[in-house]
Amino acid sequence: MATTDRVLKARVERGAALLDAKQPGWAPRIDLPTLDMGDCDHCVLGQVYRYYWIGVEKLGLNLGLHEEISHGFAQSQENVYPHLLPLWHEAIEARCGRER
Repeated sequence: MATTDRVLKARVERGAALLDAKQPGWAPRIDLPTLDMGDCDHCVLGQVYRYYWIGVEKLGLNLGLHEEISHGFAQSQENVYPHLLPLWHEAIEARCGRER
C-alpha cells in the first residue's frame, strides 16, 4: 500500500477533530457494526449527516484540495477503505470511552 498506516491515522485524527469542532457528540451516533467507509450512507459522514456529500458540504471541505481525503473520509487512488475502517473504529471508541 502506497499510503502508510501512520499517514492514514493522521488523516482520521484530523477528520475526527474536525467533527469534534463542527458536530460535537457525533461519535456515539455512529453504528459501528454498519460502518462502511466505502458507502455514502454508512460511512462516518453518512451516519452523521445522512449522506456523505451533505457532510462534505456542512464541514466546508474543499474538494479541489482533496480535503475529504486528507481528513480520512475518502480514499485517493489506492484502495485504503479497508485500512481506514479500523482507524475510524478506534477514533470513535476513544470518544465514546469504550476500550478496544
